[in-house]
Amino acid sequence: MKIHKIDVEHEVSLIDDQLSTNEEKLDYAIRKIKENELDTIKLIIKNGEAFLLIKIENMISIRVYSNSNELKELFKDYIICK
Repeated sequence: MKIHKIDVEHEVSLIDDQLSTNEEKLDYAIRKIKENELDTIKLIIKNGEAFLLIKIENMISIRVYSNSNELKELFKDYIICK
C-alpha cells in the first residue's frame, strides 16, 4: 500500500515528534484510533487522490494523503467508507 504522506500531531505528547517514517506514523495512528473515540473524520477526494483528516479528543490530528481506494482499504475496519 502506498501512502504519499502521513502526519500525526498530538498536542500533549512528544511521541509524535519522534516518529520519522510513514510506517511508524501509521502504526501510531492506528493504535490511537483503536484506543480512543473519534471526534471528526473527513475524507476529501479529488481526481483520485485523497486526504483523510481524523481528530481524536481534540488533541490528536491524523492527516493521511494517498490514493482514495488505498485509504478506504487501509481504514476499512475503523471507519465506514461508502
